[in-house]
Amino acid sequence: MIRLEQVTKQYDMGGGLTVLHALNLDIGDNDYLGILGPSGSGKSTLLHILGLLDRPSAGRYLLHGRDTGALDDSERSRLRGRMIGFIFQSFHLLSSLSVQENVELPLHYQRVGKAEREQRAREALQSVSLSHRLHHRPNQLSGGERQRTAIARALVTRPDLILADEPTGNLDQKTGQEILEVFDELHQAGKAIVLITHDPAVARRIPRIYHIVDGHLHEAPP
Repeated sequence: MIRLEQVTKQYDMGGGLTVLHALNLDIGDNDYLGILGPSGSGKSTLLHILGLLDRPSAGRYLLHGRDTGALDDSERSRLRGRMIGFIFQSFHLLSSLSVQENVELPLHYQRVGKAEREQRAREALQSVSLSHRLHHRPNQLSGGERQRTAIARALVTRPDLILADEPTGNLDQKTGQEILEVFDELHQAGKAIVLITHDPAVARRIPRIYHIVDGHLHEAPP
């Protein structure tokens, strides 16, 4: 599905700052991999590049064999909305919307009709065991329920790839384990997942692990 070839990311700060150094990475259609590293190691930069939110300074990013470097911003946006689902540490739910409305939101941007939006949102919420919370507001939910809502929102567009940035970082240990079980189920259902974490205990649950240190990526032995 994804191939990174010698991907480098630099920022023009003073003498120049290299955040990612000539990364090579292959992600298959049903891969589940974790990227483990400390703060400032380049994890989030890599996730932004994988999610088409940022561009490499050098190297190539191939998505289903297509060189994304040749795409303009509108093409990247359409591809991102169709193929990639994002899950963040801080949930990013809109407090003024119900759970169902939050999950429907990505489909608004894709101009999906109201009836289909509602059906797909309910299906996504059912898949994360939140059918009983459709009309609640985010402030009426527990932390785990808010993260499940965020997962449903990522799933509602039926993406090929799920990108999760520290998805258990704001949760207690028990709730975090429950959320990781949801990721296990998504992987078993055929989704490709990349999960960013700094927590070795989270990484131990993931079948394929990469360590990133100072912008250098290395696969851990199985």
